[in-house]
Order: sequence, then structure tokens, then C-alpha cells
Amino acid sequence: MKKILLLTLPLLVSCASENLAFLTKTRNKNCVDMEHFKVFQVLEDGSALAFHCRETDHNYCAVGITVLLTPQKGLDYYDDLYVTLPAGRCAQQDGVVQYETRDKFTKTVPVIRWGYEYEAENKEEASKRFKEQTDEFIYECKQYVLDKADTPENMKKCECLAEEVADAFLKGKEPSRFEIEKKCSNNKITKKKKK
Repeated sequence: MKKILLLTLPLLVSCASENLAFLTKTRNKNCVDMEHFKVFQVLEDGSALAFHCRETDHNYCAVGITVLLTPQKGLDYYDDLYVTLPAGRCAQQDGVVQYETRDKFTKTVPVIRWGYEYEAENKEEASKRFKEQTDEFIYECKQYVLDKADTPENMKKCECLAEEVADAFLKGKEPSRFEIEKKCSNNKITKKKKK
């Protein structure tokens, strides 16, 4: 009996230390309880309307609420795509958006973007996140601009978004697309003029 206890003790200690390390991380208070989505419509700006899947496997989605997923670098949305959050990330609501259904009803749905599930543990990780978030906002802006026109006015909007993301990180905040859009609202994206 003592031999069994001595053999299992190191295993118990290592499991306990892993659990304690997990408990010391501070979870992002902006995370919402959503991990899986099923796209049903891709929009021109690269975002997608999707159902939150309350329960899921690879061929089934117990449909929850409708959401708007923001464009993600390295992920091309298409109809019926199942989307699962990457490891270490969480869904965050970033404002709301209205759209019109085929039946001409106006619906208001939450905008969902990927955030970090836990606070950065050191300056190196915070720096890496800063670069990733800036790249994501610039990518999202370029997707939108490409849909409209590559004009100096549109590029000013992208620059404004990038500067606001940088400012948020310097202040130790996670950037909110909704808040940044409000601050950059003077720089309107303009459509290409027809000749």
C-alpha cells in the first residue's frame, strides 16, 4: 500500500501544480460563453453572419443566437463553415449591428470578435499580442477598404484604426472595435466614384 502511495504521489503533485498554475491566470472579463459557430452568410466586407452553436460536433449545430463574426486573418468564411475559436482565444461581444433579412425584417445581432482568454503573463507575451491585434485590425480594415476603394480617404481610416489600437494597448486596455470605430468615424470609408 505504501509503495502504491509513493508511486502515485508524484503524479498527484504534478496534476495539482498544473491545476494551480491554471488557477493563477486571470481570465479576461470580456469573454462570453461562445466557442462554436456555423456560418450561414458571408458579407462583402469579409465578416459573416453565423449561428452560435450551443452544442456541436462536426456535422451538427444546435442553433443558438445569430451573431456577426468579424474578419479573421487566415480564415476565409464560406456558407455552412463550422468555426471553432483558436486555443487561448475567447469570443467577445464588440457592439451590435443591424441587418435586413430576406423577409425584409431588421435584426440586431451582437458583433463577435476573438479576444485573449487570459491576461498576458509577461511583457514579451503582451508585446506579441499587441502586434497580433494591430495586424488583425489592419487586415480587417483592408478587407473593408478593398470592397469600397483604395483611396487616400479610406487609407486615413485604416491609419486611424491602427493608431487607436496602438493607443489602447499603450494604456493597458484591450482594443474594442466598436469604440475604435466611433473614434475614427470622422474618417468615413468612401465608395469608388464611377467614371
